[in-house]
Amino acid sequence: MERYDIVVLGGGAAGLMAAVSAAEAGNGGLRVSVLEGNARVGKKLLATGNGRCNLSNRFVAPTHYHGDVSRAAGLLKRFPTEKVIGQFAHLGLLCRELDEGRIYPYSLQAASVLEVLRLHLEQRGVVVQCGMPVTEVRREKGGFCLQCDGKWLQAARVIFATGGLAYPQLGANDSGYRMLRALGHTVTALRPALVQIRTEPRRAKPLKGMRSSAEVTLLVNHRPVQTAKGEVQFTEHGLSGICMFELSRKAGECLERKMGPVELGLDLMPEYTESQILSMLYRTIERLPDLPGASCWEDC
Repeated sequence: MERYDIVVLGGGAAGLMAAVSAAEAGNGGLRVSVLEGNARVGKKLLATGNGRCNLSNRFVAPTHYHGDVSRAAGLLKRFPTEKVIGQFAHLGLLCRELDEGRIYPYSLQAASVLEVLRLHLEQRGVVVQCGMPVTEVRREKGGFCLQCDGKWLQAARVIFATGGLAYPQLGANDSGYRMLRALGHTVTALRPALVQIRTEPRRAKPLKGMRSSAEVTLLVNHRPVQTAKGEVQFTEHGLSGICMFELSRKAGECLERKMGPVELGLDLMPEYTESQILSMLYRTIERLPDLPGASCWEDC
């Protein structure tokens, strides 16, 4: 039976960095392996940031987090953005900062991040095993037994980096949660976060493909509960864009708790007051009465 000091479950960004860090900390004295269910590691990593891989953000702070904010604050204090950039520089990957503080690899290619991680895994002797989905983890004296691909492995320690349910097409599933529960851990309620928001199709579908800067307000039971600013993308099924991602978690919580009607209010011209916009529209109608929009004015 194969035995390792540390086994990392999941060959995504977190799993690969965990394996590199573990092997580096062991200074060559630890036997480390990564088990990945997909045919290759980093499949979801290559899709992040529209293929550019957004590594961090200059303005990351506990105030931008939801849920267990105190735990996030402790982690961010230990690993601020500068330390993240420094760690990648240590691995040989230069980064650059773009709009709104987003940090990317200097090449603006997610493949650069994956390749530098794979290079360090190879140099440090980490055993990467793909096509090896783990189906069971058992405690045993001195560590754990892991069942995968019809065989058992032993590990003194196991790092779970199995990811969430955000992208099933790339191999994300609930296997990690199930195995953690079987080991006696608790799992908080799962809900969508950082996703597009589905809306009534007749409102969003006619604008499919359009983008516009906006100030968006989430209303629950007709009362504003959260606001975000940024670019809104109209899709066939609803609204997308970073500002929508910021509101999606709260929207999901409110829908799950059945707190009342959940609505979105879009201010596409936040620099102008309502009276100013109406005045401009009336002047346009007077000067250009044959425009199609003028005949629809009473319906708006």
